[in-house]
Amino acid sequence: MADPISWVMIGGAGVAAAGAMAQGQAQASAARYNAALAERQSVAISAQVANQVARQRQEAEMTQGTLLAGYGASGVSTDDGSPMDVLRMSIANAKLDEHNLIYRGQSERLGLADSATLDRMRATTAESQAGFNAASSLLTGAGNAWYSRTVANSRSGKTGVTTESNG
Repeated sequence: MADPISWVMIGGAGVAAAGAMAQGQAQASAARYNAALAERQSVAISAQVANQVARQRQEAEMTQGTLLAGYGASGVSTDDGSPMDVLRMSIANAKLDEHNLIYRGQSERLGLADSATLDRMRATTAESQAGFNAASSLLTGAGNAWYSRTVANSRSGKTGVTTESNG
């Protein structure tokens, strides 16, 4: 039967193993929460970009309408020449602004998707590592208990090995 110190060491190893598992589960939960948060942010960005694009289109239409109204009020023909070039440039710039808004939104969403993937991987790693840390704690505790018992037995003259003499 093991001595009280060995039992305390084994109990401590059990507590350390339970702590390692709890820590790993907490890290995994935090990583999964971060992944879910990144996914929710991605959805919010989609809605935000859609609103920005709609607002940008409306502003572009207003700008183009203002140009046409100004041309009409001054009697300038918009069929060809510089007025038409200005209108075409305004339309092209508005389209470019729209594409830039969409691109930035897609880039941000991609970054959030990558972040969510990494967070899910961190969760899996934390759970695996928790198991290894728990096993390590148990093995270290058991080894220390065995060593402590062996040292105590050797000091008391008990080696645990019996020898027979042939005589």
